[in-house]
Amino acid sequence: MSRFLDVIPSKWYYNEIVEASNILLEDGRLLIVGIPYNVFEPGKPYIYQEFKATAGQKEFVLDKAITPTNDNPLFVYVGGVQTVYKEVIPEGNKTKVVLYSGVPANTIVAFASYGVPKVDEFGRPSQTSSESIRYPNVRLQGYANYYYNPFYRGKREYVSAFGRYLKRANITQEEWDADPTRRQEVLRKHIGYNDNVYFIDPDGILHVPYNMNGVTCKVTYLTNEGYVKVNTEEVTPKTDTVLHLNRVFPDANITRAEAFVLIDRLRRTFYSRFSDTKAATHKLDVTIEAYNGQRAVSVPGRYEVGENDLEVYLNGEKQKVGVDYEEYDGYTIVFKNYLNEGDKVRLKSERTKSNRLVDVGTRTKYYRVDRGTYYEINGTVDNEDPRDDSWWAHHILALEKEMLSNGELMVAGMPITESTIHEGLKTVYVDLSKNPIHQGGNKEYWFMPHTFMTRAEAVVILNRFRKLMMERFL
Repeated sequence: MSRFLDVIPSKWYYNEIVEASNILLEDGRLLIVGIPYNVFEPGKPYIYQEFKATAGQKEFVLDKAITPTNDNPLFVYVGGVQTVYKEVIPEGNKTKVVLYSGVPANTIVAFASYGVPKVDEFGRPSQTSSESIRYPNVRLQGYANYYYNPFYRGKREYVSAFGRYLKRANITQEEWDADPTRRQEVLRKHIGYNDNVYFIDPDGILHVPYNMNGVTCKVTYLTNEGYVKVNTEEVTPKTDTVLHLNRVFPDANITRAEAFVLIDRLRRTFYSRFSDTKAATHKLDVTIEAYNGQRAVSVPGRYEVGENDLEVYLNGEKQKVGVDYEEYDGYTIVFKNYLNEGDKVRLKSERTKSNRLVDVGTRTKYYRVDRGTYYEINGTVDNEDPRDDSWWAHHILALEKEMLSNGELMVAGMPITESTIHEGLKTVYVDLSKNPIHQGGNKEYWFMPHTFMTRAEAVVILNRFRKLMMERFL
């Protein structure tokens, strides 16, 4: 069964996407995940709103304006049982829904609509600024004396919704209090896009996943009132803006960054499952114990010969290339003198900028000619603040260390004949699909992370990856 709303059995790609979305890679994440979004078409918003009905109540007013259609139906649940409504009446920015008959007092009546995401000309969704996105939350009645001790066995804390229990995120007091301005980042780290994780912070505020915005939760928690007291209440966590991850957008164009990141994640998984060697990353720090008479030492991954890409230490003392050792072929170094049994050879490399690709390891810009606008592209890694790191660049730096036996690089850049400088950043002119306008030659190469791929490019990358894996593991 598909976990995505837009992957249905009638689609030709249904079986493949369902299978891929259930494969867990070595980094602990799924092979295929959805694209985050929270912007919807006018009149077709996402809705989930609950009411506790009064006796005989038939009319309910939703906070959003919605026009139900075949592709955007409105679902109604009375006491958890789906039913149909009589009519929907627009009321400005709100919507009145009328049922056929009144419902009993205190019955939970829920209205739900998945909405229709707004997409651009490439079929890709959008989202609002991350500063406005918050996890749904609510302060518990007993917040002042809230008490939690993971080792307290007498009584336990429970949170349930939709008839199932959630598990508590393991966030320590120290991590929560480290920086009060970054608590949403802490929640993103531990809750992420999971739908079964909650956290009650030390101030007695319940935080739940994005998909539980407006959902009634039953909470059993402890308070310290001179004695440990068990409290149970029903609460409804809410927030203004959340993210959704329940669509894969199969008709959207894929960018070069997305494709190569996926390839790198697969590469690391293959190394982990079919080899004792770890996949090369943009950082290398390994110590090798030499045998008597050894001179040649293999380097995990590939380094750039003559580019000061590798540091070599022998028994803690830094060695000089050309004096103490020679860089041989990008995979091997050869010491001038024979090593002794037990000598420690340390190989260290920390590549934060590509030696070939202009836009990997730095900030650049696109100038989109058809719109006359500039876009800044972040390709930096290992910044002092990890929030400033690019999400894709470290994968490209790692893939640059892979080369096929015929000399083909796993990552081949796009040749650019002309670039400019705008506000101190190197800039390339691009078209509607973010392809470089001035292509060709061998003056400089750019990775172009936001450029959309053609079928031919996808085939070339996949075939190159196939050959690389065969060379490594067969």
